[in-house]
Amino acid sequence: TQLTFGFPFSRNLAYDIAVDSQDRIVAVGQKESPLNSYQIEIARYNENGSPDSSFGFQGVTLLPNSVTYPEGAVSGNAVAISPSGEITVASNSFLGFRVTRVLDSGALDTSFGSGTGEVQYRKYGALPPGDQFGDKQLALAMQLDAQGRIVVAGSVSPNNTLTSTRFAVSRFTADGVLETTFSSLGGPLVETTRTGTR
Repeated sequence: TQLTFGFPFSRNLAYDIAVDSQDRIVAVGQKESPLNSYQIEIARYNENGSPDSSFGFQGVTLLPNSVTYPEGAVSGNAVAISPSGEITVASNSFLGFRVTRVLDSGALDTSFGSGTGEVQYRKYGALPPGDQFGDKQLALAMQLDAQGRIVVAGSVSPNNTLTSTRFAVSRFTADGVLETTFSSLGGPLVETTRTGTR
């Protein structure tokens, strides 16, 4: 069976998938909206490949944006599903690492983060909306550990430059709180000391 990701008649890109305890398939990625604005998209399919109508709208949930993002500035890059069925998505935005959790229904889990269903962390300062280089802190992978804590890995460009990047890891509690003493230096971000040219 071939699955079609997201809404028809729009540009949809899937970047990661996970399978829950009921063998339903969850895909995350990016949807192009009118006027070249982009949103994080979560889609869920039944075991037989049909859209799961109990999730979001026709099997799809679009995460809200506070600003209009250009292409590449926001995308769902990793997904994990807890034993109780909550879906956690790691993504990037102008505010850096972005972690969002939705319920089995596709609605934002308001018990996560600060009551909004998401938490964001950026070390080197936010970029203004419309900056085409909004990729200076990217969340590219994620795992849940045995305690339900969320470990996010990706890249960070110190001092808002594109000339070099560092591998970076942050950890959040199961409730969506950034662990500010995660690194050996007592900060919330573990970085490689060696930089590499992009």
